[in-house]
Amino acid sequence: MAYKFRIIIKYTFFITMIFLLFPLVSYAEEMGKTVYDEGMTGKIGDSPIVMIMTLENKTDPIAAHYSYVSQKIIIPLEIKIIDQKIILSEPSGGVFDLHFKPPNGKNTLPLSFYTSIGLEGRWYNREKSLPVSIHFEVTRDHLKDCIFYPDSKKVGRPDFFESGCEHTPDKTVIDKCLSETYTSDNSVNTCMDMSLRTCRFDQRNMNICISNINYYFDGIIEKHFDSNKETSRTAQSYQNWVKKVSESCRETSSFSPEGSGFSSDIELCVSAEKLRFIQNNFQKIDTPLRSHRLLH
Repeated sequence: MAYKFRIIIKYTFFITMIFLLFPLVSYAEEMGKTVYDEGMTGKIGDSPIVMIMTLENKTDPIAAHYSYVSQKIIIPLEIKIIDQKIILSEPSGGVFDLHFKPPNGKNTLPLSFYTSIGLEGRWYNREKSLPVSIHFEVTRDHLKDCIFYPDSKKVGRPDFFESGCEHTPDKTVIDKCLSETYTSDNSVNTCMDMSLRTCRFDQRNMNICISNINYYFDGIIEKHFDSNKETSRTAQSYQNWVKKVSESCRETSSFSPEGSGFSSDIELCVSAEKLRFIQNNFQKIDTPLRSHRLLH
């Protein structure tokens, strides 16, 4: 399996832990200030929203916007801080009147973006008033609203996300690879490498990317079986083959079963096998792509 992505998967556990313990900070050169984005999800009334707030020096909000998940339109917000209240005003006249939400309902003073778990309050627009509840998410650089949108697909069958989301595989590369006839294992591995180049390297996004590709291949294979009833490889025999491939990938994985990269490594290996299967006119190749454990 592709070397560099095995390395990525192996060490993203440590990256993920860093993300959980310390917000990922991008540094601004101006006057030594630090600036990073805080991702938030929540609701206005019953309507799910996403909010991104840019903080300076870890405490001072200097920019913000939000979007309704149903509308997916970014709405800019003007910020005012009054005592510990955060007042956010939108161009259409809507106003958020928010305060920090203490952890476990206990008011630990002073509350801040680090000592609280979110924001709560109300949203006003003319005569309309609705409750607001917002939770802080794991902070990462270059946040986009769409990475927090819930998947509208069937549970367990994710597909490619909205254009511009950071964890979207390169579908153009994947489709090109799918249109090609199998020539070598190296070409299959190259296809997998190239399709994952648009994904972020943290564990969460890499898992999503690999799952997207895996389910995408499943859909193509299922469609093939549905339209070719007389094929020698039935859907049941294909599932048996997938089980054998999965076991082979498990046995040749160089990651510990207790590690966070183990399942991703197996799914990446299985996905590559499925790509080779499709390229080979939906016929198996007896020699596995990965026949032994690789040293890192």
